[in-house]
Amino acid sequence: MRIIYLTTIFTLMLNCSLAQVWEQSYVPDTAFWGGQGLAYQVIQTQDNGYLMAGELDLPTGAIRHYIQLIKTNSQGNEVWRKLLATTYGDVRLDRVNGIYEMPDGGFLIGGSTYYNQFGLYLVRTDAAGDTIWRKVHDTFGIQNLTAFSKTTTDEFLSLGRSDSTLLLFRTDTSGNLTLQKNLDDYFRPYDIAEMPNGDYLIVGTRNGVLHTVRTDTQGDTLWTKDYFYSTGDAATAVQPLPNGDFLVGGYRTGFTGQSATMARYDGSGNEVWQTILGNIVSTDARVSDMVLDAAGNCLATGSVTENLWTATNGGFVAAVTLSGQTLWMDTLSVAINAGGASIISPFGNCYIVAGGSPQGYYLKSDCGTTTTFSNSKFDFDIKIAPNPATDFTQITIENCQFQSLHLKLFDETGRVVRAVNIGKEYRLECHDLPAGIYYLGVFNKNQLIGNGKVLIEK
Repeated sequence: MRIIYLTTIFTLMLNCSLAQVWEQSYVPDTAFWGGQGLAYQVIQTQDNGYLMAGELDLPTGAIRHYIQLIKTNSQGNEVWRKLLATTYGDVRLDRVNGIYEMPDGGFLIGGSTYYNQFGLYLVRTDAAGDTIWRKVHDTFGIQNLTAFSKTTTDEFLSLGRSDSTLLLFRTDTSGNLTLQKNLDDYFRPYDIAEMPNGDYLIVGTRNGVLHTVRTDTQGDTLWTKDYFYSTGDAATAVQPLPNGDFLVGGYRTGFTGQSATMARYDGSGNEVWQTILGNIVSTDARVSDMVLDAAGNCLATGSVTENLWTATNGGFVAAVTLSGQTLWMDTLSVAINAGGASIISPFGNCYIVAGGSPQGYYLKSDCGTTTTFSNSKFDFDIKIAPNPATDFTQITIENCQFQSLHLKLFDETGRVVRAVNIGKEYRLECHDLPAGIYYLGVFNKNQLIGNGKVLIEK
């Protein structure tokens, strides 16, 4: 990925709700006829812009439901859009579960299709979104396909579920099927991810209970776990951690409806903590997607149905520490589809979230928060010089009222490589660190109050 590096002095204004905030809506192609468009996935591209993969529904008698790509620049202005249909007007039902940028700047999209058969649907495009090839793998009548999750071996994991069967599919970058496994355990899966040691972790729900399964690389079950929290629970997203633990996001159900939840478990599936996110009052709230940010916290996004009868929809973004503390929570005024909102953290404490609005596809960037909690706001500068650095860099924190500060330095994988108590000035020795981009988080009593980025050159 091409990175625009920082200047010699890096200055970060913390929690400024006006910093790098924008939001855009993109009218669907068929809006005049009542067509609907929703964004389900978003990635940052090599040119520092963004690509959304969504779905366009044409309002006709027959099913015409297509995957659509929308490319934007770094400020969310649309550059191009492409419809992944062989012919506009085809009777078909296509779904998108994941999108990845390839080394040549093109894209690989994974999902499902129903067009004379049910199948695992893969599309490879060039950098302009024009289709290079399409492949469909027979799923033997299975309609419910979910996930398209990349592994460290550049393969992709998908799941299919029928009334009695749960299948694991693995494909390579050429769209070839490298594994098809009938799993021993049967439940409703929502997400799958590769663990640090290469195992696969699948999360979902079974009989109203949050359910997780860990398998080896061939899909053979290592263990299963059930977690009872309420009358109806599900894990809808999973985020592995570098130490072998994992986070899940989902929902629990009570008399007043569903509440968005998060939990952390160790590598054996034992609970470390679990929490309900924020103070959302709604009849239906759930986590749709999660990502780790540069400071090592987890950002989660999801949907909110505020009123069951009037179907007033919204969304949220929350930052949660790995110890389970909610740092802040932003509420969104637009509808975020319960099954498809996507979030990434391309730099610093910023997030990009994609979903759906009343106007169609929706994309928002925010490097600050409008919090629903009573957190204080801190305005001070963090300076890093020299940056880029070779042997050392000096970190200076100006106009800061805190006396007890803690610094954590993360590499690009999210691994902590430094963890020290600091004052208002600190000399960071980096002669023993490999060249690369590193992220730093500044904490006060375990609460993140700011972060930055430094490039180490050799």
